[in-house]
Amino acid sequence: MKKLILYIFIITFYNSCTYYKVTDPDIENIDIRKLTPQDMPTNLAVVDLIVNQEEFDYMFENYTEEIEVDGTLQMWRLDKSNNKHKLVANNIPMSIEIKGTSSATYPLKSLGIKFDDSVDNHVLPVFIPITGVHTTRHRFDKIKSMRLRNSGNDFHNTMIKDITYSKLAIENKLDLEFMYYEPVHAFINGKYYGFLNLRTEKNQNGISRLLGDHSKNDIIQIKIEDDPNGWGMTFKGKNDARLQSYVDAIKSKNREYLERETDLNSFIDYVVYNDFIGNTDWPHNNIIIYSLLDEKFRFILYDLDFAGTRDKYFINNNLDKDEFLIALFNVLITNPETEKLLKDTQKRMFNNGFSVYNFENAINFNADIIEYDIQYNISKFNIPADNIEFYLNVQILIDEYKFRVDSYKKHYKL
Repeated sequence: MKKLILYIFIITFYNSCTYYKVTDPDIENIDIRKLTPQDMPTNLAVVDLIVNQEEFDYMFENYTEEIEVDGTLQMWRLDKSNNKHKLVANNIPMSIEIKGTSSATYPLKSLGIKFDDSVDNHVLPVFIPITGVHTTRHRFDKIKSMRLRNSGNDFHNTMIKDITYSKLAIENKLDLEFMYYEPVHAFINGKYYGFLNLRTEKNQNGISRLLGDHSKNDIIQIKIEDDPNGWGMTFKGKNDARLQSYVDAIKSKNREYLERETDLNSFIDYVVYNDFIGNTDWPHNNIIIYSLLDEKFRFILYDLDFAGTRDKYFINNNLDKDEFLIALFNVLITNPETEKLLKDTQKRMFNNGFSVYNFENAINFNADIIEYDIQYNISKFNIPADNIEFYLNVQILIDEYKFRVDSYKKHYKL
């Protein structure tokens, strides 16, 4: 009897959620094995990667190795004039590789796509961002690389956590670079692979094209990976001397040099937003700073699937650690003007566009787009277990955000 009462309560709870809709019965009962990329019942774009199957299977099983498999890409998009999918890109030469660390162990793995030559996205529309572009600085004219992402550590829950936090940052015009997104379905050699989020890339190829008609050689980057010593750096590009000078300036606490070389608005937006959302996979990890053609170093926002922690605060709790970003912060914040910019940015985020209401709108927007299409992953992987679990997980993300905003307000006395 107690189980029955609990079940009735759960069903009543789900039906009370504003984003809840009944699953399309045609999708719910579909046979995954019979799906074809050109005739798939979906409103989303469909990608088919044509590769050597044996080479792909070997790469899939040996995901810890750095293996690339050559092939071609096809893409279909819904033609609203006849409600059928139209082939918009055919046999584009490319290579793929497994992406991710812990998420690479999942049955649906993220795939990095690198085209042999930059694709004219106006002629062959391989990427159309769901969100608006908040600055003319960001362009999608040319696409050199992109990623089919399994949503990282949110793969088992909603598939929209990372993209929702990204959408919130994009819509509030943070002075950062982003991995823009578009939900799609993917096939490998005509066989259904899974539902993923197609993302612009954060590497040199991705950022150089996002910023216009540049090449990867116009970009230099410092990438900070998870490292117990806090300085697990990788240099990317053709100017290691400048990258090393930047690191040396941090260690020698040369504020004048760092202020000259760092875009402070980008840095403060980056620090405050990661802190505001309670990103636990940062600042010891997931950091990329870059410079385009000797411009100041700017920051890229990505991998937000560990956001939403209630009791983690960067500015008050972590500043005694010997880590790259913390050391950089400790030098720059000694300038009273930078400290004022920090506090003003905290207030701006809390009081303006980052309300719980706006987060709910962002997550419901994404949930509405994929609510039927998540059923394909449920059918193939039983992840999440069913639509009810999906809706519950969406509600959990909303509740986490509410708790985080409230605790952030109390902690920083806003």
